[in-house]
Amino acid sequence: MAVQGVPVCTIVRGRVVMRDGRLLGPPGWGRPVSPAPPAADGREAARARHA
Repeated sequence: MAVQGVPVCTIVRGRVVMRDGRLLGPPGWGRPVSPAPPAADGREAARARHA
């Protein structure tokens, strides 16, 4: 599956907190989340499970 584009809106617990690249939540609300590092063998493991 391939996905293209960028997110234009982020909703957290029913509240819009980002729209068109602007933060909308009050200062101090929430916390940043670092993305997990990509798994080196994730694709191969998934293919092996579904082969």
